[in-house]
Order: sequence, then C-alpha cells, then structure tokens
Amino acid sequence: MNPKQRETLQKLCASYKVAFRESDYNLAFDLPKGWVAGWVGGIDHSGQGPLKRTLYVGVSPEGEASS
Repeated sequence: MNPKQRETLQKLCASYKVAFRESDYNLAFDLPKGWVAGWVGGIDHSGQGPLKRTLYVGVSPEGEASS
C-alpha cells in the first residue's frame, strides 16, 4: 500500500466512523496491478453494530477509490 492509497482509505474510514487498519486491505487479485482492496471497517460486515455500514472498496495506486 502506498501513501496515496493509505490516505484515501483513512479518509473513507473516518467518514464511516470506523477504525482504519492497514491489515484490512490487500493487493487485489481481480483488479489492475497495484490496486488494494478490502472492507472499510474490516471483514465483519454482517449487519450488526457500527460495521453494518461498511463497503468493499478498491483503491488505485493514484488514490482513486471505487466500490
């Protein structure tokens, strides 16, 4: 994960009021090279508690997010 991707994900997490954990995001195998992907707020997106508002997002090396 590069600094632009980290900054984008930190802003997304802040807007959803969830913790940013770099370990929640990995290099995406199904997106172009260099993209990272993961669940905003972590893998627990079961609909219970504050994490029910999370979304799956991919972030380009340039810091552009797509869900």
